Amino acid sequence: IPEEGTNVWIDGWVIPKNAPNKENAEKFIDFMCHPDVALKNFEYITYGTPNTAARELIEDEDLKNSPIAFPDLTQYNNLETFLYLGEDGEELYNKYWKEVMSN
Repeated sequence: IPEEGTNVWIDGWVIPKNAPNKENAEKFIDFMCHPDVALKNFEYITYGTPNTAARELIEDEDLKNSPIAFPDLTQYNNLETFLYLGEDGEELYNKYWKEVMSN
């Protein structure tokens, strides 16, 4: 992590309020939270899992206790989570991002 800090991101599964198959979406999320399934998802995507029961199923002790896969975020004071700043903020961000990318 650079001394200036960095962002931390959070992936999330959500169900839009107008989802046509809300019940199936809920069942899918529930299924993905089963420890054995969450373990398979972890092994496939190689992101640390927040599912503590799945983490206990990891057989490789080095991986299970890896500070890379499972960093102790309390050890860092220069991390931030980006927030959605609304349409005006996004428009400004995109404007400057295009400037950076064109130079």
